Amino acid sequence: MLEILVSSTVLILALAALRFLLRSKISPRLQYALWLLAALRLLLPVSLVRSPVSVMNAVPDVPAAVQRLTAPEGRRAPQTDSTQPPAQTVSEPETAPVKIQTQLSAGTILKLVWLTGAAVLALLMLAQNLLFLRRLKKLRQPFACPEGPIPVWVASGLPSPCLAGLFRPEIYLTPEAAQDADTCRFVLRHELAHFYAKDQLWSLLRLVCQCLYWFDPFVWLAAALSRRDCELACDARVLKDLDPGSRVSYGRALLGLVAPKRAKGQLLSCATTMQLDRKSLRERITLIAKKPKMAAYTLVFVLVLSLVLTACTFTSASVQPEPEPQPETVQPETGASEQEQLQEALTKTEEDLNKEEPQPVEDDLEAEFQMAFPMLNYATFQRYLDAHPETLENGWEHIRVNEAGFDDEGTSIETKQGDQVLAVDAEYGILLVRITGDGYRGVLAICRYPELLRLEMAENYGVEGELAGSVASRAGGILAMNANGFQDPDGKGSGGQLAGWCMAQGEEHGYHFGGDVYQRIELSENGLDCRIVPASDPVGEGTYNAAEFTPALIRDGEKIEDSFWTGEQPRACFGTGDQGIYMLVIEGRYPDEGLRGTSVNTCSDILLSYGCRNALNMDGGSSAILWYDGEYVTQSSSSFLRYTGGRPLPNAWVYG
Repeated sequence: MLEILVSSTVLILALAALRFLLRSKISPRLQYALWLLAALRLLLPVSLVRSPVSVMNAVPDVPAAVQRLTAPEGRRAPQTDSTQPPAQTVSEPETAPVKIQTQLSAGTILKLVWLTGAAVLALLMLAQNLLFLRRLKKLRQPFACPEGPIPVWVASGLPSPCLAGLFRPEIYLTPEAAQDADTCRFVLRHELAHFYAKDQLWSLLRLVCQCLYWFDPFVWLAAALSRRDCELACDARVLKDLDPGSRVSYGRALLGLVAPKRAKGQLLSCATTMQLDRKSLRERITLIAKKPKMAAYTLVFVLVLSLVLTACTFTSASVQPEPEPQPETVQPETGASEQEQLQEALTKTEEDLNKEEPQPVEDDLEAEFQMAFPMLNYATFQRYLDAHPETLENGWEHIRVNEAGFDDEGTSIETKQGDQVLAVDAEYGILLVRITGDGYRGVLAICRYPELLRLEMAENYGVEGELAGSVASRAGGILAMNANGFQDPDGKGSGGQLAGWCMAQGEEHGYHFGGDVYQRIELSENGLDCRIVPASDPVGEGTYNAAEFTPALIRDGEKIEDSFWTGEQPRACFGTGDQGIYMLVIEGRYPDEGLRGTSVNTCSDILLSYGCRNALNMDGGSSAILWYDGEYVTQSSSSFLRYTGGRPLPNAWVYG
């Protein structure tokens, strides 16, 4: 709809400007015919092709609505610890009333308003035209016109002579026009010119455009100008065969039809009335007096301009390819053989050919998978499927690839950002990505269904903490990351006491740190509404899960540059965005292995590159940990806890 509105507005304004600039220099019939371009643009639901000259190239890209899929019901992660069964969900009695909440999106509301307005205007137009015809039939008297191809009537009370009727048009004269022989002769010629040009059908086309775009003032401008040009074109047909004396008589006949006050609702009428106001009369008298002729170069100019306008307004913006990360150019070592250089060239050529990804097909399970994981480099995923056909044994909706463990090397699949994919879980909408950089390594988890997220407290919270994997297993989750910090005197804390405040599934724990030092990330029950506020602010209405730490990394899509947390340290970051829930854990404190960690600003850049719009730094250091599907996929920075899940925690973000 936006594309049609923008392109049609440009086209209408261009035609109006052309009409003004070439006044009396262009054929009225051609001037009227040009409005057909505007009608076609309004009624054509799609653009013809993509073009670099389309006006839509100048319109900023509007972010597409983020597709939110509803997570399948009853989905729970496999249990890894049989001694700790998952919490049982008590179902409500079958007789309990079910409360259904219906929420209309802004797009649905706008569509309903548009359809309502179009229907109301269509009914108003239909009623006005039917009542007008009914009134004519009651008042009309036959008028003798034996040579006329259609019936001619005289009706009193008409503002002017007209051609009325859609499929069986008839000419109606006013008593004044019928009494004067010259006026009657010219009026009949005028209305017959309308009849032969089928102007009543073009009027219907104009009314359809007005109904569909009742809210657009430019469409109403085009309707008014095209209606005026219709009369000018009709005058041109009549004047074509008249001698100079008859042209003067025709002009006098028009002057006799000037109405002191214009009738209301003319733009809603399908009839071709001759009623004139003084402004439009001036154009018609000029046409009669000057008898303008269109020069050949003017015709060529108008035709070329029409083609240009068509190319600019009937096309959509050209495709802007997503920028691919540019790998560093690796210079072959001195003395490398020609065979090695040729192999490198072939590899690069293959990579370039694979950049063009297949487009999803609607109503297809493969298409749904692609839409669920738009960050995948689909060419690399297809190659993985070719090498591992067993991946599709249970269908696209049950794809489950997991090579994220410490002993796994990861997959050959890549993201569009060029990062290695470690795991793909179509059922849960989970993607695990290996993040690497200068002095750091980590894992980014992107989870598609925000409603599967919650904050879970340690089983013995208040006394001792619990490992993130244990919290997730007990709560029936498939993915978990550490959340709040905890009181840790002399580095010997048990993880049982929060440092700050949190809300776990509607239940509050801990206390707020004063001032604006700590920040808070708040999520609604369905996880779709997210905000980051200072910890000193009142808790927002509708908050269901929340945690406090510092600093805030991203707020409403804008990076918050931090000047304090810039050291190379292990990090844990949590956020939400275009693709759902984001959990990022960066490993560090192993300098001998080149793993030092990174700053929070680098973490912000990583999250932004994947579409995160709100993110908060969580407790880092030896607490930073990520667990997935029964095993830890990041290592703790504490060497003696390296592969055991890190330190006990007061709570954890759990997904699944």
